[in-house]
Amino acid sequence: MSILVIALLIYYQGQEDAANLGQYVEAERVCHETAMQISAVVSAGSGTEAAFLRPQIVAARNYTLRVSGSDRSASVEIGGKTAFCRLATSNISNGTHASFYINQDTTIRNVGGGVVIG
Repeated sequence: MSILVIALLIYYQGQEDAANLGQYVEAERVCHETAMQISAVVSAGSGTEAAFLRPQIVAARNYTLRVSGSDRSASVEIGGKTAFCRLATSNISNGTHASFYINQDTTIRNVGGGVVIG
């Protein structure tokens, strides 16, 4: 009987580990997609404007997407799992702050070589 209980505990722990890994992988994917969108606008030059559309999976879940120009980084948290990625520039803001959250679809603009989101 105790072997069955141990086997069930191992099974459920494996299921929980797989779910946690899935949330981390999803956060990492969204972070890299965000960095690529910002990089594309940086590379395209001044005057470029593009829509920033959150991936459907993120729009339907509880998440946090933070951009930090001073650290040249973005972070995405989904289900308690956080992923970090580097940005192509530190010259990034929401028009007033270099560190900010993105919690809706918005616009990315290259203004004189600097990136403005929002």
